[in-house]
Amino acid sequence: MLSQLCKIICCRLLPAAFLISVLIVTKSQAQGFALGADVGWLTQMEAKGIKFYDDQLNAQDLFTILQQKGINAIRLRVWVNPSGGWNGVNDVVAKAIRAKQAGMRLLIDFHYSDSWADPGQQPTPAAWTAYGLDSMKQAVATHTINVLQALKANNITPEWVQVGNEVNDGLLWELGRASTHMNNFAQLVLAGYNAVKAVDSGIKVIVHVSNGYNNTLFRYLFDGLKNNGAKWDVIGMSLYPSSFNWNSYCNQCFANMNDMVARYGSEIMAAEIGMSVSDSVACRGFIENMIANTKQVKGGKGIGVFYWEPEAYNNWQGYSLGAFNSKGQPTMAMKGYTDQATNYINNNSFDADSAAVSNPTGWTKTGDITASYAANGNAWNPNGVYYLTNYSASSYKVYTQQTITVPNGVYQLLANTVRDSTHFNQCYAFAANYGGDTIKSNIIPNSNKWTMAIIPQIVVTNNQVTVGIYSDANAGGWLDVDNMTLSPVANTLANKLDINLTANLETNKQVNLQWQNNTGKALSYVVEYSNDGTHFKPLATIKTTKTNLLNWTNTLVETNNRSYYRIKAIDATNTTFYSGVAMVVLGIKSTGLNIYPNPVTGQQCTIQVNNTSTFPVDYSVKDTMGNTKMRGQLWQANTVVYLPKLSSGMYFFKTEDSVKGVLVQ
Repeated sequence: MLSQLCKIICCRLLPAAFLISVLIVTKSQAQGFALGADVGWLTQMEAKGIKFYDDQLNAQDLFTILQQKGINAIRLRVWVNPSGGWNGVNDVVAKAIRAKQAGMRLLIDFHYSDSWADPGQQPTPAAWTAYGLDSMKQAVATHTINVLQALKANNITPEWVQVGNEVNDGLLWELGRASTHMNNFAQLVLAGYNAVKAVDSGIKVIVHVSNGYNNTLFRYLFDGLKNNGAKWDVIGMSLYPSSFNWNSYCNQCFANMNDMVARYGSEIMAAEIGMSVSDSVACRGFIENMIANTKQVKGGKGIGVFYWEPEAYNNWQGYSLGAFNSKGQPTMAMKGYTDQATNYINNNSFDADSAAVSNPTGWTKTGDITASYAANGNAWNPNGVYYLTNYSASSYKVYTQQTITVPNGVYQLLANTVRDSTHFNQCYAFAANYGGDTIKSNIIPNSNKWTMAIIPQIVVTNNQVTVGIYSDANAGGWLDVDNMTLSPVANTLANKLDINLTANLETNKQVNLQWQNNTGKALSYVVEYSNDGTHFKPLATIKTTKTNLLNWTNTLVETNNRSYYRIKAIDATNTTFYSGVAMVVLGIKSTGLNIYPNPVTGQQCTIQVNNTSTFPVDYSVKDTMGNTKMRGQLWQANTVVYLPKLSSGMYFFKTEDSVKGVLVQ
């Protein structure tokens, strides 16, 4: 017989495997959409000395790392009498306490077995093997209540409880095998349902079925349970596609979700998802797709998405579908959760109308409006069934946009896009009306591959932002757009520290980093460097009591064509903040821009440009939110500029290849 671990891997990789399980959620504790992770292996891994690291290779508690990636819920399995104690009640309570301390929501997964219960086996616990149906129902109820009471004794009430794990053919075989004893299976599910209701009447039972793309399986199982008296409130699904078929599987799963809502009126959860760790880029797209699709389920009935054991790395227990790399860091895949943690765009995947429509819900159009509409992707698009397309047999110009009310803060706009290469004059995603100048992200021409248009930082100061797509095309020009997201940029100092970076490559390749502390209190700083824009390492520590303009200058770290810098700031309570990332592109000749005096105390200053013989030089002055306050031209190396309209604060003087921070007092 295959080992349990081989069965785990096989059941996630083989599309023919039929998996079912039962989950429960407390309605009174519901806190919006659940972005979850199953971490049942955590304590066993830690006992082997395995550690987990953040993006900067700092060792961190796993819950902290997951929170940084947008995870807000944890799933833990429980076994009846496990060998070694792993996943027994004491181990589960210990992990649940840590999850609560981290502010995580909690899902408890009952296997009703002494070890793994899965599609290939549903072994009855050794102490229960002689039980008939009535005794087995009582054992299910007693075990469920005892574990929940142990959690309750530690002031923990899970939002979700899973009754049975991956019961593709029932549970507690042979007594509860669905294919031969559907009535017994239904009664055992009902016993678990009633036990949880006895602990908390607000708990909802979720029947969880794997292979979420298989509508035939779902109808068979839920019809069987319904016809035999079982009860549930929510339907859960699993999906474990490959990097080659996830688009089509996700589309089928989305259609199945909506069918379950229409057929049974149930809420929907993607209770388990996973993909090979070897393709983290595809997995990121898969995660984003599953979250976006589940949020788009009819009637707002999609309630959450859980990734199974993302922290497993280096082939732990033979499992290769985790989302951490060989160094113990989250892979690119986990950005799928970060990007989708909060998405403010209405009908972001253009599926809300469940049809190809000329006016997609939530969106407005101006210009040649007939050139913008929702179309059926026929498995071409990355999310759901429908997508936005811009096309006309005649030339056209059209805006497709929506204005959204959001809390003031920093946001990122993402859009999956694909367009032809020859028919466009302009084509871009944009953000406007947020309190600053319109920001545009040009859409890359590529007629056979979806690419991401990104606006990495939108600083909203007026509680709203307009986002959308603009196309200016000649006859026959086409553009497709799907899965647009507007999400907060987590824990940056964009509205506290104003970052500016200059590099004079003419003089010993010096880099000068300038920033403004607007917190009103003293902070210590760490200057960090990266050669890829993702993994940073410290270069210098700065301790100062200054609370205004700060500078750091050093020889440019030159390991490839681009260098990236950021500031880590630490306050007196050891709270850590990160700035946005500033980039230096090597090989750009600098004019050597200088401003004096700095700080400026009157209504004028002198702008000095060096190392150039070409005048005039265009310049602009922007505030810390990116708003342009002044424009002009410099006609000589030293030019006096009057600043009568600038109020006190930090500003950035910019030429084509240089920028300088100035404090106006």
